[in-house]
Amino acid sequence: MIVRNTMKKLILAAAFMLALSGCSVKTEGAVGETLKTMFFDITVNSAYKADELNEMKPMDEGNNFAVVNVTVKNTTDEAIPMGGVDFVCRWGTGKEECDYPMSVYSHENLTGEDLSEEYTLQKGETVTGNLVYIVPESSTSFQLQTKETYTESDEGEMKEGETFTIIFNAENPK
Repeated sequence: MIVRNTMKKLILAAAFMLALSGCSVKTEGAVGETLKTMFFDITVNSAYKADELNEMKPMDEGNNFAVVNVTVKNTTDEAIPMGGVDFVCRWGTGKEECDYPMSVYSHENLTGEDLSEEYTLQKGETVTGNLVYIVPESSTSFQLQTKETYTESDEGEMKEGETFTIIFNAENPK
């Protein structure tokens, strides 16, 4: 009887662990896939490179603009502050091979549909817009990354959760 009960418990524990393993958070995706963070859903809808936007060119020769169209949906029960610093574009393998969107450095709306430097997403609200980055002309493979950061109370220390990565390609303009 003890062996049978122990065996039942082991089988139940194994089934429970197997079920939990299927509940892991998906942290990597591609264009058109939606990743679900603890605060919002993010989808990269499309991406392209341009050597000029709104009669503006990157200051450094050898660079282009990468325009990344995203949809972000607040999935929490309250309004959340958002901004350009929430989304980093990476290329290459070095730590320095990344940038924040232009909205962090300039208030110019280069595409007419750029997401603002700072904005608030209300409960359940969805926004779609562009994140514009300055990237090397030689790069065509990129990663859009966002990291969960939060505090558990007003006085709490900053904590980090998962890092979410969406891989995309953007070809050089012709």
